[in-house]
Amino acid sequence: MRKIRLILITLCLLLLPITVTKAEVVTKERTAENNYGVSKKWDMTQESIEYAKKTPYVDASKKIYDFSDILTDEEEQELYNRIMPLIKEYNMEIIILTYNYPYSKDSDNSYFVSDFYDFNDFGLDFEKYDGVVLFRNTYSLDPYYDMLSFGDAQLQYYDTRMSSILDALYNDIHAGRYLAGFNKWLDKVEYYHSQSGLDNYTVDDMGYLRKKFSPHFGICAVIAGIITLIFVMVNVKKNKMVKTATQAAAYLNQETFKLLEKNDRLISSHVTSYTESSSSSGGGGHSSFGGHSGGGFSSGGGRHG
Repeated sequence: MRKIRLILITLCLLLLPITVTKAEVVTKERTAENNYGVSKKWDMTQESIEYAKKTPYVDASKKIYDFSDILTDEEEQELYNRIMPLIKEYNMEIIILTYNYPYSKDSDNSYFVSDFYDFNDFGLDFEKYDGVVLFRNTYSLDPYYDMLSFGDAQLQYYDTRMSSILDALYNDIHAGRYLAGFNKWLDKVEYYHSQSGLDNYTVDDMGYLRKKFSPHFGICAVIAGIITLIFVMVNVKKNKMVKTATQAAAYLNQETFKLLEKNDRLISSHVTSYTESSSSSGGGGHSSFGGHSGGGFSSGGGRHG
C-alpha cells in the first residue's frame, strides 16, 4: 500500500508543470550621492540628470541586457562567452540590449540607446568610451532594431556599414531567431573590424566624427584666394579708366529713339527654398549625432519588423 502511494505521489509530481525561472536584469537606483550613476566626463546639467533618471542603471560588466526576456540563460551565457574575448582584443565595448520601449519617432530609439550607453559605465576603460551596441526594441505596436557606435568605434562601424549589417540581420530578427541573429551580428563585428576604416576622419573629445584637414585642400584654397585677389585688383584698376554712366539716357541717341509701346510682363519666376539640417555632420555622408549627455554617436538607421 505504501509503495502504491509513493508511486502515485511520484507520478503527480512528474505531471506538474515545470516553471523555469529566468534571471532578470538587475538595476540600481540613481541618486545624487552616486552622481546618478554617471562616471564619465559629461556635464550633468539638470536636463541630463532628468534623462539619466529615466535610464536603467545597470552593472556595466554584464554586456548582455535582455530586459525583454527573449533569450534563455544558456543563450545569454553563450553570447557572453563570445563577446568577452572580442572586447579585450578590440579594445571597445560590445553590448546587446533588448527592451520594450514605446516610441513615436524612430529617433527615439537612438536616443534611448545613447542614454543607456552614456549614463552607465560603458567604455570607461577606453580612451573615448569606444563601443558598439545592438538594440532590439520589442515594442509590440512597432518592433524595431538598430546598431549604434560610440567613440573611435565610429571609424570602423560608421553609418553605411552599420546599415549593411542591419540588412543582413533582418530575416533572423524578424523571425525571432534571436540567438542566430545576435551571433550573425558578432560575425559582422569581427569581419568589419578587420577592414579598413574612415582614414580621413577623426573623433573629437566629445565623440563626434570630424573630417581631417587635408594639406592639399589648404594649399589649393590659398592659391585660389591669391588668383581671385589678383583678378579683382586688375579689374578694379581697369574700371577706373571707364566713365560711369548713371542714367540710361547716356547710352541713347535721343534723335533716333522712339518708344512705341510700354508693357509690363512677367517672363518667369523661380522660388528657391533652403532647409538647414540640425544634425552634426562629419561630412562625406558620415554623421555623428548628439545624445542627451552631449556625447556623439553614429546610427545604422534602424529597421522595423
